[in-house]
Amino acid sequence: MDVKIKKYALISALLILIIPFFVNLLMGFHINKIYGDTNTWISFLGTYIGSIISGVITFIGVMLTIQFTRNENRRDKLPEKITNLEVCIDFVEECLDEIGVLKNVDIEELFYKGSHDRKLLLFDIDDNYILIRKENHKNLTRDYLKKIRNLTVLADTEAYWFYTNCKNEIHEAFINHIDSIESRLQAFQVSLIDNYLEDYDEIIISNNGRLTEIPLSSEDMILLNSIKSQLYRGEQKYIFELELAYGELLTGLNGVLYELTYELSRKNIAPKLK
Repeated sequence: MDVKIKKYALISALLILIIPFFVNLLMGFHINKIYGDTNTWISFLGTYIGSIISGVITFIGVMLTIQFTRNENRRDKLPEKITNLEVCIDFVEECLDEIGVLKNVDIEELFYKGSHDRKLLLFDIDDNYILIRKENHKNLTRDYLKKIRNLTVLADTEAYWFYTNCKNEIHEAFINHIDSIESRLQAFQVSLIDNYLEDYDEIIISNNGRLTEIPLSSEDMILLNSIKSQLYRGEQKYIFELELAYGELLTGLNGVLYELTYELSRKNIAPKLK
């Protein structure tokens, strides 16, 4: 018998034993004006309290039935949940391998080589000084997370919580390390257009023009290099936090997998013990 069922059965038995004593004790109180005789009130109180207890017991029975049905349905779906979770864990490990490749890129070396050698990294600056989110960044922060979300939904609510936490941490990491760089680039572009429009209007106005064709002053070059340097170093920190977020997700999912596997093993052993 389930522990909760034993608990509620014991409480019900105690109530059945206590009620007669309680009714008798209640009738011993002296009140100035009582309508009706003692027998009538004992009968009323017995019926009244008995109806309440009967309703409570019925409610408890219904809730236990619902809970039992849910538990049985959950147990039946455990193999499918475990399979989805294992697929999700394998995919998260692949994501971490991809992030590991990014960590091994020499940021300092790329700073001197130029943006055309930044094939492995997550961001770039285009010919109009706009921050570009590269394909691998979109994968790690959008497409891969969608796949993980779909798998965790099928696996377990706790697994889905770990996914949500990972997604929030990645968004916070972008705000902390990349968002300000994007704002600086936008301000730099606006300033460049204002300062060079008179001399390079054809480049600036033309749809085919590129702002990188404009020879920058020494001050603007210093500012641009400062922004690039901030990007490279910010990106390095961002990649590190991506690895932390995915690592925490993997640890959490492995914990959920252990719990589900243990629950399944108990389900399979239980019939044999009976």
